[in-house]
Amino acid sequence: MRTAIAVTAALVMFLLLALVPAIAGEGDDEVEPNDTKALADTIDGLVIHGHMDEDDGDDWFVLEGQEGVNPVFTIIFDEDEVEVDFEIYSDDEVVGTAEEYGTGETIACEVPGTCYVHVWWWEGEGDYTIRINPESDRCAGEDEVEPNDEKDLADEVEELEIHGYICEDDHDWFVLTGQEGYNPTFTIYFDEEDDFEIDFEVYSGDELVGGAYDWGSEESVTCEVPGTCYVHVYYWSGEGEYTIEIEPEE
Repeated sequence: MRTAIAVTAALVMFLLLALVPAIAGEGDDEVEPNDTKALADTIDGLVIHGHMDEDDGDDWFVLEGQEGVNPVFTIIFDEDEVEVDFEIYSDDEVVGTAEEYGTGETIACEVPGTCYVHVWWWEGEGDYTIRINPESDRCAGEDEVEPNDEKDLADEVEELEIHGYICEDDHDWFVLTGQEGYNPTFTIYFDEEDDFEIDFEVYSGDELVGGAYDWGSEESVTCEVPGTCYVHVYYWSGEGEYTIEIEPEE
């Protein structure tokens, strides 16, 4: 009987020892196998934890939309232990890559589709973390809600001021609720000292009725707006905040 118990205990110990490396090799959110896109781990937070070595050359993760359309990804790892690279997919398209840049590298990209994160091994063995900043931290002003890059996605404005933030190649659309009156005046303000330059234009329904082009901060436009009023702000150079003040007709 003692022999049987000893054999059983030894077998249990052997199985535990065999399982420990596999368990220890997984990050907080990583579940193996996740070595292909089809086997990507689903992530429902804003931090990805993983582990990589020469026997585990690829890790895949898929997000559930919490990253937004314009996310920023930053990878952290101990360069004395491991070196890994990563890239971001929107559906099947690569939209950003960090390769051979080391820890702390950041990728900012547009992800209109399903977001996949692919991490691959370079050398060593160790843990890594990828932190995700959603779009709310980028290209959004005090009252601006991204994405508002198209007319159909225009932010509704109920006041007589618009506050926004423009990044490179960004477009912002706003729709007013009638407080502007029939002959409103629009004045834009922004800091020109940092080579920051933006333009804007005003629509009545689908008709362009006025615009300020290459004129700088404090430029005003007065126009007739018999229909629904849309304001389109777009990037020229630089990056920064802006305010558009609206003065209705007297």
